[in-house]
Formats: sequence, C-alpha cells, structure tokens
Amino acid sequence: MKYINWSTSVFPGFYESELYNSDTLYNFTANDDDGCEFDFIDGGFEKYCNAVCAQVPDALLSSMVGADAITDIKFVALHSPRFYNFETDKIECDVVCDWQKIVNFAQVTGRRLFDQYLHENFTSYDGFVSFVPNNVAEFFMALGDDFERLSDVLIEFYILQHLDQDQYREELFEIAANTIWEYIEQINTENKGE
Repeated sequence: MKYINWSTSVFPGFYESELYNSDTLYNFTANDDDGCEFDFIDGGFEKYCNAVCAQVPDALLSSMVGADAITDIKFVALHSPRFYNFETDKIECDVVCDWQKIVNFAQVTGRRLFDQYLHENFTSYDGFVSFVPNNVAEFFMALGDDFERLSDVLIEFYILQHLDQDQYREELFEIAANTIWEYIEQINTENKGE
C-alpha cells in the first residue's frame, strides 16, 4: 500500500531539520584536520537525500513499539516542494500491513485518540481548508470516496501512536551523520586520487 507522510514527526524533511540544515556540513567539517570545508557538489545533495531516505523506513520500523499491523516499509521516492513556504519534503513508501488491524485500531482501540488527532490536525481555520474530515464518524464515511488521501492519514496515525519519538530522532540523526561522513570520505578519496 502506498503511503506519503503528512507529519514532520514521521519524516522531518531536509529543510532546516535534524537531517540537514544550513550549518550541517560546517559542523561536521569545522575541525577537519585538513582545514577543508565541504559542500555538496555534482548532485551530491540529491545522493545524500536519497541515501538518507532509503534508511528511514528501517528506522521507523525499529522505533515502533507494539505495531504488529505494519510488517514492512520500503522507500519509493522523495517528494520535495518547489518552495518551502508552506510544506517540506515528504517521503513516499510502500507499506506492507494488515489493513483491517489499522482500521480496527482507529475505530475501536484508539478511537478517542484518533478523534482527537483528526480534530487537532484537520479542523479548518482562517488560512487552512482541510480536505480531511475532523471526526471519526465522518472520516470513515468518506474513506471509500477518498481512499488515497485518507489511507495516508490512517497509516500515519497508527505509526505515530506506536512510535518511540526519542529513539527515532536519535536514529535519524545517526543516519544523517553517517551518510555525511561517507560523502566526505568519498570526496576526500576522489580528491587524493586526482
């Protein structure tokens, strides 16, 4: 099943986040023995983003507690907005899940939490028009007519309710740091070979 995140708690994107911000490369290379400062060149930033995104599903799975309805997540694509005024990067994944368990969790076990989640995140206000119903009853009545959008909301709710946020953030930072060091090592190797 296709899933694209809504919340930056599931995927923070690369715009001024823990995965990448304006000081990331400087912070990693400021004390470099060679005194060099690196920048992403020749498509390096895109490679970095894809390398990080490819590891996000495993970090999500390993950071979820008691989430037996989701058995696998695979990275498909990174969707970056043209402008970052109103949204950030989103990650598209294929999710292998027991759909009925996710639905039952939202309708029965976590119904009150799901209703609160919908109300807090999808109630229209000045400057924001929601296309997602903001209560459980209307949500499930609309699910068949807008399955692609609403299935993303359901999967995300399930993930967020089972996600150990602290563990997940640590794993994301480690993924980003390791990927940057691999890039720096690759550039150093290429530069020495010239």
